Amino acid sequence: MNEKIQSVLNSLPHKPGIYLMKDDQGTILYVGKAISLFNRVRSYFQESTDLSPKNRSMVAKIADIEFLVVNNEVEALVLESNYIKQYRPKYNVLLRDDKSYPYIKVSLTEDFPRVYRVRSFQHDGNRYFGPYTNSGAVDATLDLLNKLFAFRTCRYDASNWAVPRNGEPPSGWKQKLLVRPCTQYYIHRCVAPCVAYASREEYDAIIKQVILFLEGKHDEVLKDLQGRMEKAAEELNFEEAARVRDRIKAVERILEKQRIINTEAQDDQDVVALASGDDETCALVFFFRNGKLVGREYFILQGTRDSSPGEIMTSFLQQFYESSPHVPAEVITEVEPDDRVLIQNWLKEKRKDLAAVSGGSSLTINVPRRGDKVRLVEMVKQNAQEVLEQQRIKWLSDSRWEQWLFLRRDAPKRASTAALKSKACRDRMMLPATRKYCAAASARLLAQLPRTPPLRKRAMAQPAVTRPAAS
Repeated sequence: MNEKIQSVLNSLPHKPGIYLMKDDQGTILYVGKAISLFNRVRSYFQESTDLSPKNRSMVAKIADIEFLVVNNEVEALVLESNYIKQYRPKYNVLLRDDKSYPYIKVSLTEDFPRVYRVRSFQHDGNRYFGPYTNSGAVDATLDLLNKLFAFRTCRYDASNWAVPRNGEPPSGWKQKLLVRPCTQYYIHRCVAPCVAYASREEYDAIIKQVILFLEGKHDEVLKDLQGRMEKAAEELNFEEAARVRDRIKAVERILEKQRIINTEAQDDQDVVALASGDDETCALVFFFRNGKLVGREYFILQGTRDSSPGEIMTSFLQQFYESSPHVPAEVITEVEPDDRVLIQNWLKEKRKDLAAVSGGSSLTINVPRRGDKVRLVEMVKQNAQEVLEQQRIKWLSDSRWEQWLFLRRDAPKRASTAALKSKACRDRMMLPATRKYCAAASARLLAQLPRTPPLRKRAMAQPAVTRPAAS
């Protein structure tokens, strides 16, 4: 231990805060939080402390320590999350590629709101749903939503399509509509507010259904759609009634899939389980809304080889809900987080901030020991193990495929180079025997390569297109 670290240890306060471990290059190795900075930071350098191999490796590289004092533990937790997200230290448990997770955004602050995919979550008055780990699944969800609910997908400025909601247009305001509706209207994927075929109130009702659907409140969506179908039938508008009927059947098919797994709880629940590999852990979350399973997402955490399950669970909850636009009333976990009370208080504060959309500020973190919730956690655990195994197979397949492509691409070059080094191939006019020797050398190199993967064989069997040599 150098004198600089010893002076920092002597000056540590008995207050909550965060600490930053740095190496001799000034790179942040680890960011941690503490109720008492004095006790927590000094524990890394005490001989009686039984450190994990990971922490012993980190302590050997520490050249400097910085700390920041805050008012309470919750503030320390929030500040720690921000620093981890910004600097991504090597010895912290990290969500892989957490910056790229997509969200579904309902732009409520726009005139005639749109529903589309974004890559960040902000507190700007709009509604966000996510994060999701599969961009393709998000696009499929948006396509399904547009089939069920005819909202606009264009990027036109809609501020002049109808009178503002307060009914008092600004001075100089004039309604400006488009000449004709686009193709989306004719294929029944938009109600065309751009040409006043739908009023603001009718369009807002569609957006309300979209939000209810994304929240998992499908029963309310069905009730509203059935009312619209009956109203259209009474008005003898049978084409519209048939379209609404088809939408009802599509929603019912989704509900049939969700009724396979349900709980007795009426509040929102998230069920979290872990499956660990060599140095990575898969955290799988099942989302239950009003007792029905509405979705699931998995996340890969890196640097977990020497971390305890409680530490991994704490890191996941901290990083996942930091960027989540929704916090449920109950979080059911497979293992108890290390800082359970602190995480619970922090999530209560976040839920209180989102009370307008979450329906309350009460929250509990439960680790079930018996009953139906244990069986539910075991099911999520089993799925997490399957996801981790699938990801491991995918990683191995991708790495072997990249290696094969590299060898396949590099082999003709190496064969030609080896042949050109021979004395006979230096002449401009190559003899037939020399050509035969070069072809044999190339064949020997290609024979040593791994076989073409079966799924890619057809694509690789296509002849290469070569340009004629310039004269």
